[in-house]
Amino acid sequence: MNKSVLKVKVLRENVKMPKRGSELASGFDVRAYNCFNPVEKKDIKLESVDGQYGWTIKPNETLIFKTGLAMACGEDEEIQVRPRSGISCKTKLRIANTPGTIDADYRGEIGIIIDNIGTTEAFVPYEERIAQIVV
Repeated sequence: MNKSVLKVKVLRENVKMPKRGSELASGFDVRAYNCFNPVEKKDIKLESVDGQYGWTIKPNETLIFKTGLAMACGEDEEIQVRPRSGISCKTKLRIANTPGTIDADYRGEIGIIIDNIGTTEAFVPYEERIAQIVV
């Protein structure tokens, strides 16, 4: 059996390492630690809603949620970004380019591109598990 080696570098303070949701899960959950608006080319500041910090994503808006992580896989591998079924089932938030591909030579911070396809705003809490990655 060929086991992949995934190297992970933490880029921000207090970032939690990717973690499998269960022993046999194929993906590792990644979390939201920063938010970037690609149209306005600026970071979105944290806001407090009902005592919880996070970001609001408006209807038909696309934001990039930064994971605070950089990763490296083997030369003949890729890292795929996939939605978490809980978010897809409970909200109108969708990962824009599913499955997203992180090439073996990319070394920057991993960002998850999320669209709000709904008609109402959605709130993404700080440290929310927003996607899963699979090597």
